[in-house]
Amino acid sequence: MPSDAVALVTELRPDELLPAGAGFAFKLGDRMVPVVELSALLDKPVPQRSGTTVPIIIVENQVAQVAIVVGKLIGLRQLIQRPLDRFVAGARLVASSAVLPDGMIILVLNVPDLFQSSRDERPRVAASAADTKVTHTILVADDSE
Repeated sequence: MPSDAVALVTELRPDELLPAGAGFAFKLGDRMVPVVELSALLDKPVPQRSGTTVPIIIVENQVAQVAIVVGKLIGLRQLIQRPLDRFVAGARLVASSAVLPDGMIILVLNVPDLFQSSRDERPRVAASAADTKVTHTILVADDSE
């Protein structure tokens, strides 16, 4: 995810997630920020949470913010983004690709598409450990150099 779209990276306690319509939100200053699961936006099963905190990345555009629940927070890396290969061009929620120092190819998320998907569907945030645990990783990258 491009770092210029990231407003805040943090972890929330489950009691900070408040019911809001069909989903959840949390209070950030004087605003309520909607919360969505990245796995639900990617059409993957929503994992049940067993820890004491929920890792989130708050992304913003000119008019709104949305908190995206991720599986794990790892860190920030500078990367050079590359255009998508023709095999994945046009993929939903994907803006570009990048190569990590170890040679792994990653996909960079399209923040405007994330906003649209989060408005189209407000998936619930899982809060218990009843289902199978699924881990997703997200990398926040800065390609400004």
